[in-house]
Amino acid sequence: MTATAAARDLGLERSVLRRWVLNAEGGRTDLTPGRSLKSDSQAEFEQLRRELARVKMERDVFR
Repeated sequence: MTATAAARDLGLERSVLRRWVLNAEGGRTDLTPGRSLKSDSQAEFEQLRRELARVKMERDVFR
């Protein structure tokens, strides 16, 4: 099956499917069943972004 046909069957753009394949081949995702497809660095970045927003809100409350 071609990437174009697979993307069409999944209802995705071919570029999205290609990016997923490149990430998987490059070891940038954890393909363990039940785990997120986000890399560890992406998950950490999102967690830090949420924490920063919380800290800024607390700072503004105490002003």
